[in-house]
This record gives sequence, C-alpha cells and structure tokens, in this order.
Amino acid sequence: MSGRTEMEALRRLYGENGDTRDVLKADMSKRLPELGECLATQAAELARDFTPERADRFLQTLQGVAAHVRQMRALEIG
Repeated sequence: MSGRTEMEALRRLYGENGDTRDVLKADMSKRLPELGECLATQAAELARDFTPERADRFLQTLQGVAAHVRQMRALEIG
C-alpha cells in the first residue's frame, strides 16, 4: 500500500481530524528500528565484501529511509 493510499484508508477509518496523522505517525515510528537494522545489516555486508550491486542496494535503502523520515516530518509539520 502506498503512503497516499494508506493515508486515504486511515482518513476513511478515523475521519479527517488529527487522529489520522497520529495513527500514521505512530505506525511509521514503529518501523524505524527495523529500518535501522536493515541499514546496519547492509552496511556490514558492504564493509565485508564491497560490490557495486551491494552499494546500489544500500543507496536505494538509504533513499527509502530518507523518504520515510521526510514523510514523518511532513506529518509533524502539516
């Protein structure tokens, strides 16, 4: 489910008030440790055996984590 689809589903479930944001922020916050573990594992693999493929995968994961945090930040401001 995309972020937009998830947000729309939460709005239908909880209404248009701030509760939707709170639920989404809480869900996204719960995912952060798992994302950190994924980055740590990929970084260890990259340090142990650097390959262009591993480097690309690590960079893609970093971009995904950055997008996740940007979305959380937008929910905080918005």
